[in-house]
Amino acid sequence: MIPALPVSWESADSGEPLEAGTLEIWRGPLSHSSGSGDDDLLTPEERACAACMLHPLRRAQFAAGHALLHRVRARHGMPLSASLSHSAQWILVAAVRSGPVGVDVETMRTDRSLDRLSERFFVPEEHHWLMQFPAVERGHLFYALWTAKEALFKALGMPVGAAHFAARRVFASESGPTLPQHVVIEGCRVGWFSAADGHMGAYAVPERVSRVRYLRSG
Repeated sequence: MIPALPVSWESADSGEPLEAGTLEIWRGPLSHSSGSGDDDLLTPEERACAACMLHPLRRAQFAAGHALLHRVRARHGMPLSASLSHSAQWILVAAVRSGPVGVDVETMRTDRSLDRLSERFFVPEEHHWLMQFPAVERGHLFYALWTAKEALFKALGMPVGAAHFAARRVFASESGPTLPQHVVIEGCRVGWFSAADGHMGAYAVPERVSRVRYLRSG
């Protein structure tokens, strides 16, 4: 099974500067962020966008995510490259000093037909590789591949869509029965981590970025 790295989430109060060669991944719970002045941190355009969202959860995720993004930018200043993702009650922001960056988090749901999604969205080699595993492991690996692809596409500035999902694989056939801690694809280091209980996370950064810090907000 893929080693979805269990990580230690440090307090964001340490004040350590963001150095070149380091990736910071910030995590915030939606329950903490919502209703805590998030709207005050948003730009007028962001507030207008949030106001147009009919689904309360989507609206809260958008506000909390962009508020956390502004907090990270305010802490580190410029230059800064950042990426944002959310799923259910969790918000993630990834930041590096320069270069492409992408992050994704997904709730590992068991009420979806993952085998059909795999057949539709993954490279045939990936789909066949997944199907050799028992259902529980297969679900875990499905979300590892899914988050890796989303993070990579964000870093490359590509739209997330079926055509791109089906055209790029995130592991080599010689990987055998497991995936490594990270892979290098198109100059990006793509790695996996346990974002929270029942949540898979993945990041994509330039290959030169070798250190990852996991920070909790709030």
